[in-house]
Amino acid sequence: CFPQSVGVSLVDNVPQEVSYIQLDSSGAIWEKKLKRRDRYKYLPCKISEQLEEAFNSDKEVEEFDDHNFDMRIKEEMILTYPDNNSAVVRRTYLPALWFQYTSSESQTNLHLKINRIQIDNQLTDYTFRHVFYPIAPPSHALAEQPPKPLVEFAMIKQPTAVEGDLEQSVLEHYKYVKTLVQEFHIKLDAGYLLALMNFFKVGVDENMDIEKLELEQLQADLVHSRTALDDRDWGEEGGAPVFLDQFHLSPLKIHMSFSPENNTDTSQTQVQTDTLALYLRSFGLGLVAINDAVLKLAYYDATGQLVTQAQLQDRVLKHYIHQTLTQLYAVVFGLDILGNPYGLAQNIKEGTKDLFYEPYQGIVQGPREFAEGVVIGMNSFLRHSVGGIVGAASKISRSLGKGLAKLTFDEEYQKQRARRMAQKPSHIGEGLVRGGKSLLMGLYHGVTGVVVKPVEGAAQDGVEGFFKGVGKGLVGAVTRPLGGINDMITYTIDGIHHHTQIDEKILVLRHPRYIQPDKILRPYNTAQSEGKYLLGELTRHNDWNDTYYHHSLLTRKSTFILTDHRCVLSEYDDVMNQWKVEWSHVYQDIEKIPSIMDNGICIIFSAYMDPNAGMSKFFKNRRKKTRMVTLPSSEETQIMVERLTVRLRKTSKKRFQKQSEEGCWDKCCRCL
Repeated sequence: CFPQSVGVSLVDNVPQEVSYIQLDSSGAIWEKKLKRRDRYKYLPCKISEQLEEAFNSDKEVEEFDDHNFDMRIKEEMILTYPDNNSAVVRRTYLPALWFQYTSSESQTNLHLKINRIQIDNQLTDYTFRHVFYPIAPPSHALAEQPPKPLVEFAMIKQPTAVEGDLEQSVLEHYKYVKTLVQEFHIKLDAGYLLALMNFFKVGVDENMDIEKLELEQLQADLVHSRTALDDRDWGEEGGAPVFLDQFHLSPLKIHMSFSPENNTDTSQTQVQTDTLALYLRSFGLGLVAINDAVLKLAYYDATGQLVTQAQLQDRVLKHYIHQTLTQLYAVVFGLDILGNPYGLAQNIKEGTKDLFYEPYQGIVQGPREFAEGVVIGMNSFLRHSVGGIVGAASKISRSLGKGLAKLTFDEEYQKQRARRMAQKPSHIGEGLVRGGKSLLMGLYHGVTGVVVKPVEGAAQDGVEGFFKGVGKGLVGAVTRPLGGINDMITYTIDGIHHHTQIDEKILVLRHPRYIQPDKILRPYNTAQSEGKYLLGELTRHNDWNDTYYHHSLLTRKSTFILTDHRCVLSEYDDVMNQWKVEWSHVYQDIEKIPSIMDNGICIIFSAYMDPNAGMSKFFKNRRKKTRMVTLPSSEETQIMVERLTVRLRKTSKKRFQKQSEEGCWDKCCRCL
């Protein structure tokens, strides 16, 4: 029995969930039983899709154009063809992890398959949500054969008798070793790399004695040089010798993306931050971004060779380093600042290939398939060509906008802009709306920054900060409106580009793990993690530093959230494709403990401002306002009132002590 899914969560010492790794099984695969054999053969993709649709329906018999599907027999499913021939079919899948190990006196066999691996970035401020995932093969590749696993490894090892001074157990004889890796995409940003370095403690140890370490290494080399050759152990020379009859590593096709953006807090990881910055500068990646650069690395093959383990590792490493260096042009021409011309050429190449290949595939099968092939080929050509051109323009525009943001010398503004730009619009309408908002905000902050920045600088650093603020304000008066114009163009182009994309939509594995303020690691809670994710989406667009406490889904597009400082009603905006704040109030503004009315909560606020009243915050007249929050059930209403009461008591114990019932003031998510 093999698992359908295996997940691994990486949590650091902060604590926060850095990454989530999941191994997944394949979708449903349909096979028919061969006559006179106890074996099954993969059915074509088109027939499999029809069978899957019939299987999920409630009908016992489903009729198609070329065959009938009979499910009346529960033990067996029958597929009947027009010529009255029938075949037994079965529905199966490829497990997430499959392996087979056999051992005998003559040989040892190992066969391993990993169907699919996906790695998600679980940090709050991310540039790429998906770090690693396989690329789906084209549709014509699945027409006659099942999908292949991402990684497949096979090995046959035989014992070998060795003549001479070496003992029989020293030499390892591998009859067959082969590894197959499918096409995949890897996306990295500086913030995620920094979190991984902190997780694995990679970096320079400040307490390390470098001179002592070098002296120990020198002494070890002297002892090694004085040892006679006959007395040396094979392990000291790089491991036991290995004889390879057939050793093969498959070619690799890697789609690589990288962003130097780092929106994480680096105050506690300064050593790792400096180390990462040094590495990025050494590779020339300190300021430039790479998007979908394709590396094609040739296979490695060794036949009839006697090597040590260290020599084999060195040869494989040198082979792939050489292959990577020969593919550097793909990385250089894949830079965003150049518009990724290599990716544009690849898109046009793929579109042109489909324009001729799809009709050719169809004409072999018949006139109807030929017409479908012409439509599919033309659609692919237009999508690849137009999408490649628009995508190149978007990358250039984003690079220019990033440069304008750096010219403001305002790190907080750069982080906020990076968070906004990380979410690309899903349609043209959203691109136009978000672009217009960016333009207005750029003009507003450019004008008001002339006054606001000197005041903020004086409050932080005195006279020196005041003059710095004057400089930032004057520079921002030019760069921020220009940045707003550039972002408006970028959002509009991204909205158009979204309609031309034909890539497989990668789903998020799960929301980041919620870790309570006591920093105790508990089993994963779906509801709490969903609430933390919703609060994180709102925090991206608001200057909040709140901690999640509790939430309840009112409708599919409405949520009521409690944090450690405020209560928030949020709604999903279909135009902007994001969650927005409908209203929010801090707990100090609540007059009394909320009351329950008709499956709803009645909350009375008394505040200086109404969040929807614009300039009213400048007037100091307190006024009361009643808010009604309707929850799905009476049980959820009671729980929400109890947890809101707990937050009110923590905020002002004297104020709400007489109104509350006796109970624990320290109630939290785990004890309610």
